[in-house]
Amino acid sequence: MKTFLSMKNFTFCIGILMVFSCFSVNAQKPSTADSVAKLYKRFFTLESAAEKREKTLADSLNTLNNTYKSLENLIRKDRSTFARVSKTIKQLTNKDLLDAKNRYETNRTSIQNTADFMEAFNNGLNGVEASLTFTDYFNAITELNNPTNSELGFSLEQEMMRILNKNIQLGRRKKPKFLRIISGIIKNPITQAVTSIVPGVSSIQSVLNFVNGVAMGERDINVGNIMGVQNGALSYVKHYEQLSKASTNLDQSINSLKVRAEGLARLSNGFVKDMVMPLHGVKKVDVEKASLNDVLNKYYTYRIVSERIKQIEGQNKTRRSLNYDKLVNDPHLGYSLLNRQKVEFMSEELEKISIEYLAALDEHHKNIVRILKGAVKLNGDPAKIDKKIKTLNQQFERVKQTYKKNVNIKAVKERADRIPAY
Repeated sequence: MKTFLSMKNFTFCIGILMVFSCFSVNAQKPSTADSVAKLYKRFFTLESAAEKREKTLADSLNTLNNTYKSLENLIRKDRSTFARVSKTIKQLTNKDLLDAKNRYETNRTSIQNTADFMEAFNNGLNGVEASLTFTDYFNAITELNNPTNSELGFSLEQEMMRILNKNIQLGRRKKPKFLRIISGIIKNPITQAVTSIVPGVSSIQSVLNFVNGVAMGERDINVGNIMGVQNGALSYVKHYEQLSKASTNLDQSINSLKVRAEGLARLSNGFVKDMVMPLHGVKKVDVEKASLNDVLNKYYTYRIVSERIKQIEGQNKTRRSLNYDKLVNDPHLGYSLLNRQKVEFMSEELEKISIEYLAALDEHHKNIVRILKGAVKLNGDPAKIDKKIKTLNQQFERVKQTYKKNVNIKAVKERADRIPAY
C-alpha cells in the first residue's frame, strides 16, 4: 500500500494553516484601533467643549469686573451717593464671603467624593477585566469541541469509527491498521494545537483527506464508499462548526470589550494623576509610570484626600475661622465642571461595557443550549444532553452572579451622583 500522507505535504498544510491564522489575527487590528480611537475622541471632545465654556465664563467675569470698576469710579465723584452705596457694597461683601464658603465646601465635597468614586470605579473596572477571561463555564464549553469528549452520549472518535466500519471494506490485516491510524489522526495533538479553535472539524477534515489518499491505492474502496463516509460525517461537521461559530462570535465580542476596557483604564489613569498632582503637589515624573492601583492607594483614597484637605485648611485659617477666599482660590483644591463630566463619562462607559458583556454572554449561552439540544440527532443520549445543559445553566448563573458582585455598577453610579453637579 502506498504512503498515506507524506511529511512534506503535511508540513506544507501546517504552514498554510499558520499563515491564515496570522492573517486572521492581523485583520482584527484596525477594528481594535478604531475602538480605542472612538473612545478617546469622545473623551477629548468633552474636554474641548468644557474648555470653551470656561473661556466664555472667564470673558464674562472680566467684562463684569471692568463694569464694576467703572461704576465705582463714577460713584466716587458723588460723595452723597458714595456713602449710600458703601453700605450696600459692605452687604455685598458679606454675601461674597458666604458665596466663597459655599464654593469652597462644594469643591471640597467634589474632591472627596471623586476619590470615593474612583475607588468603586477602579474595583468595577478590575472586575470587568478579570471577567473578560475564560472561566470554568467557558472551559466546559470548549471541552465539547474535543473529538474524544463523550459528555453528550457520543464522541467524534467513536462515530467516525462507526461510519468508516460501515462504508470502508479492507482486508483483515489492513483494516485494523487503517482504523488505528484514523484514531491517531483524530487524537493528533499537533493537529489540535494548530487548529485549536475547531478541533472537531479539523479532525474530520484530516480523516477525509486520509481516506481519499488511501482510496487512490485501494481497489476495494470506490467512489460510493467515499461518498458514504462524507455523508455520514456531514452532520458532525455541522455540529462542530456551530460550536465553533458560537465561540468565535463570543471571542470577537469579548476582544472588542477588552479593547474598550483597556482604553477606559488608560483614561481613568490619566484622570486620577491629573487630580493627584495639584492636590498633593507632586510632579508628573513621580506618578507617570505608576499603576492606577498604586496611585490610588498612595494618594487618592477618601481618607488620604480628606487628610490632605485638612492639612491645607490648617494653612489657611484666621483666628476665628477658615479663610474661604484663599481656600476657594487655592490651586491645590481646584475642581472644575470638566472633572465632574469626566466622572460621569467614565461611569457611563463602564456601565455600557458591563451591559454589552452580559448581553454577549447571554446570547452565547442560548446558542450553546440550542446546539446541544440538536445533538440528539447525532446518536446523542438525551439524558446526558439534559444533564450537560443543566450543568452549564448552573455554571452560567454563577458566572453572572460573580460578575455582578465584582462589578458593582450600582455602587459606582451612586458614588458618582454624590459629586455636586454645580
